[in-house]
Amino acid sequence: MPAVTDGDRAGCGCGLTVVRWTGRESRALREALRMSVRAFAEHLGVTSSTVSSWENKTTALPLRLATQSVLDRALKLADTDAKTRFAVLVASLTDGPSGAVTGDGGSVAGRPVVTAFRRPEMARSAS
Repeated sequence: MPAVTDGDRAGCGCGLTVVRWTGRESRALREALRMSVRAFAEHLGVTSSTVSSWENKTTALPLRLATQSVLDRALKLADTDAKTRFAVLVASLTDGPSGAVTGDGGSVAGRPVVTAFRRPEMARSAS
């Protein structure tokens, strides 16, 4: 399943959905919003050490569900330009040997990291 999906084909990133937030996606969102760690932490209502902790994780383990919800909301409220930057940043992420996210054209196991859907119900559920 892709790490990030785009719910529209207009290319605006308006329908972006992150399936699983890790520290890397968190950092991509912060950079897409053009915020410092401190400003991003204030924006989310967490401490700057919490944001640093997410971003400094050496494994691609998902963040806690409550944290993912906060990041979902921040992405939803982001403007179109920030969403587009986020999609580009996520597509360029690289991950170590696990291959969960690669930088070779932005693919996950041979599939695009950012995939366009017309309707959310078209997305396959996790098995």
